[in-house]
Amino acid sequence: DEEVEKLLAEAAAESADHRERLEALIDDLDADTVEYGEINALVDAQYGPPEDTDGVLYDQLANEETAYKFYDDLITAVEASDTEFAVDRDRLLETLSEIREEEKEGVEEVTQIMEHRA
Repeated sequence: DEEVEKLLAEAAAESADHRERLEALIDDLDADTVEYGEINALVDAQYGPPEDTDGVLYDQLANEETAYKFYDDLITAVEASDTEFAVDRDRLLETLSEIREEEKEGVEEVTQIMEHRA
């Protein structure tokens, strides 16, 4: 389906952009890297493993919602923290907030496509 293919292509491009923006922040931090497996285990512990879903759109919706919630929780934690970061706090929060908003828009876009198909 052309509409779904377009959605997934846009989601992949957005994810690549988010990755680059986060990498730019991380490059400015004096931090040790964490293995993917450890990060995945932490995400699963916080948000649970991905649920079985029917169809690509449900999977994409779950991914968008999980990403939104992750960034929302991360922003809340940064705002509540007194920790000083090696990167400017305002820049960090601005970048995370922009990404969270894009994830929110992704949720809305997938939902609209699903409602249109119903």
